[in-house]
Amino acid sequence: MSTTEHAQVTSPTDDGADGRTVATIIEPPRPRFERSGRELIRVVTAAIAFGLALLATAVLRTSVSGADTDLRNLADTVPDPLATILILASQYVGAIAAIAIVAALIAIRRLRVTLAVVAAAVIGAVAMWAVSRLLALDVALPAELGRLRGVSYSGTQLLAGGAAVLTVLIVWIDPRWRRAALVPIVITAFARIASGVETPYDVAIALMLGWLVGSVVLLACGSPNRRPRGAELVDALAAVRVPVDRLEYVGPGTGGSALFATTEAGNAGHVLKVFSPDQPETDRLIQYWRWVRLRDQDREHRFASLRDSVEHEALASQTAANGGVQTVDLRRILALDGGGMALVFAPIGKPLAGGGPDRVTDALLAQTWRQVVALRDAGVAHGDLNLHHVVIRPVPVDPDLDLAVNLEMERTVETTDQVQLVAFGRAEVAADDVALRSDVAELLCATTIEVGPERAVRAAIDVVGDDVVRLALPRLQKLALRASTRDAMAKQKGLLADLQREVQDATSVETVEYEEIARFRPRTLVSFAVFAIALYALLPRLAEISDIGATLGKADWVWLGPMIVGQFLTYIGAAFALNGSVPNRIAFLPSFWAQVAAAFVDILAPASIGGMALNTRYLQKRGVDAGVAVAGVGLNVVAGFVAHVALVAAFLVWVGSGAGGASTVDGADAVDSSVAIVALIVLAIVAVIVAIALAIPPVRRIIRARVVPIVRDARTGIVDLARNPRKLVGLFGGSGLITLGLMAAFYCSVRAFGGDVPLPSLAVAYLIASAIAIIAPTPGGVGAVEAALIATLIRLGMDAESSVSAVFLFRAITFWLPVLPGWIAFQIMQRKNYI
Repeated sequence: MSTTEHAQVTSPTDDGADGRTVATIIEPPRPRFERSGRELIRVVTAAIAFGLALLATAVLRTSVSGADTDLRNLADTVPDPLATILILASQYVGAIAAIAIVAALIAIRRLRVTLAVVAAAVIGAVAMWAVSRLLALDVALPAELGRLRGVSYSGTQLLAGGAAVLTVLIVWIDPRWRRAALVPIVITAFARIASGVETPYDVAIALMLGWLVGSVVLLACGSPNRRPRGAELVDALAAVRVPVDRLEYVGPGTGGSALFATTEAGNAGHVLKVFSPDQPETDRLIQYWRWVRLRDQDREHRFASLRDSVEHEALASQTAANGGVQTVDLRRILALDGGGMALVFAPIGKPLAGGGPDRVTDALLAQTWRQVVALRDAGVAHGDLNLHHVVIRPVPVDPDLDLAVNLEMERTVETTDQVQLVAFGRAEVAADDVALRSDVAELLCATTIEVGPERAVRAAIDVVGDDVVRLALPRLQKLALRASTRDAMAKQKGLLADLQREVQDATSVETVEYEEIARFRPRTLVSFAVFAIALYALLPRLAEISDIGATLGKADWVWLGPMIVGQFLTYIGAAFALNGSVPNRIAFLPSFWAQVAAAFVDILAPASIGGMALNTRYLQKRGVDAGVAVAGVGLNVVAGFVAHVALVAAFLVWVGSGAGGASTVDGADAVDSSVAIVALIVLAIVAVIVAIALAIPPVRRIIRARVVPIVRDARTGIVDLARNPRKLVGLFGGSGLITLGLMAAFYCSVRAFGGDVPLPSLAVAYLIASAIAIIAPTPGGVGAVEAALIATLIRLGMDAESSVSAVFLFRAITFWLPVLPGWIAFQIMQRKNYI
């Protein structure tokens, strides 16, 4: 190790005066403070608890208020002398606690800790004051789900500050005194509730906020570094009669551990795998994520205490050794004074990782795979079988032989059985088939990194056979690999795909169905986020029902059926239009499901961007070239615009001709021209922005680099489309059917509320107003479309209540209610691998 790189210090553990052996310790300096995953877990947990308390109280406001009233009435029955005693007890306990805190700070003698405690007290009190002021604003949740409840008493500021101080200080207290440290805050909270000074809600909010503030202060300042020091390791070894002459830090081990090597008189020394007492909490962030993200983590030895984890590694290592696997000899388990633990091994050789094709010979590969066979026979899955954990056993140096003989022994190491497996911290005893196949896949990837796919696969098949490698093929994917192997594979672009092809060729597998490893795909999380956004946006709309309930009760619900039919026609038209936009033959039913799913994803972004992205992905999965798919979706949008303009012109001619009695209705000649003017202004602004962007050289370079190649690749497909009349009919006919279906639904909604507006006038009004959805900056034009349609109906002679009700019903049927079937269709398409 480099002294400069690791800032090593050398110090004797003792001067030898009491008879103990003097040991030289070489280790990097250990900072007094550290930040780890446990602080972040504490902050997240406290924040969730505080938020859930506020939310539950808001939703269950009546129940909580009733419970508080009952407790206060119960407190009123407490005799005045007893109430006075309780109040004095809480005050005295608080004073004693303050004195104890000062004494603890003096004992700790850490200026940083003192500043952190003072900061926690001040921030906790100020935060409670700010929260009580914010809650006094009577904040309402969306859709009248509830109102946040205010805090009644000012004494909660002291409770919050005390809880924050205790959260910071408790990590510095001896573990044996931590429970005792909780007594003052518990007594104070109980006394204030029992005496009627404060309500349980106020106390709970204060304590949770103080816990959150203290956790944030710890995250900012750090908590005590309790990683074992070299002197502790030497003393622990001496206690079990293992005298150490020299202890040297080697480097980090697996699972957040640290490796130390000893030099001892009379033997070859030992290697210590040392675990910090805080290591389980640090690992939990990764464990939580892997458990949520991956299906396979259900069977892992997770969320265990440090002792359980260390004992599990020892058990797995010993079980493998008893089953014939060559492992490094485990000599002892040490429990350290500070709460840490250590595994004491015989000397460990150098790992094969990083050796390259010259050092990782076929003989060593064969020996490694023979260890895999032994693991499988013993029913043990290693769980992290990469070449960092495959080592070459050190050749014992015989002092009676000369240097030349020893060097010759080292040169012939590859001809002897020297391969050993180490690091069984993630191993599984009595492993299932999935875990065993994962070991094979992991080692295939690890050896491929060093020697390439061909040699790696050949070595595996020569030892374990075709069937074992073939069964591991569905596990050859990124999520099935450990992070270190996955990162190493990613550094060599295309290496994983090359390995997959090599395994397929070597085992004669034509098609591979890779296992579903992810519990949640990123796109699934996105779909849930979209659904949450849609639900949040829908709640205020649902709340408006109570305002127009009387009007809705007067509606003629016979028109509801035709409205639903009109909406259904839009999906049929969209499917025909999409299929007509590309020259490929596309099945109709999957395209229909794609358009239903688009109703769900369109809730995420304005101007139907979500649906366009979904359709592009869908076309590519159906075998359409990427450029043709993008061009087809763009052509679909253009066709929709052309159909929209054509229908506007047709209905304007109808209105002007007076057919159907359109000219006899008041207001028929005033079809909300202001909306059209606004639309034209917005389109003009967009055109100016595009022109300015095209005038900028970097923008033009991006267009040439990314847009022009797509258009060039799609040119052939567009030309073929133009030569196919059936495709053109489907494209423009389907686009027209979309608009006609929505127009019919709007007409039925107006008629349901007694609107007697002629179809041509209503159609023109709808077509112009609905154009707002394209240029509005909200998903589906929410807000802008409703306002434009309501204003148009009022100008065409409908009363305000009926207009609002008709527009609300139309948007509910055509925009909001399709979100749920759209989500279902989205899940179906994912399951069938259509997107």
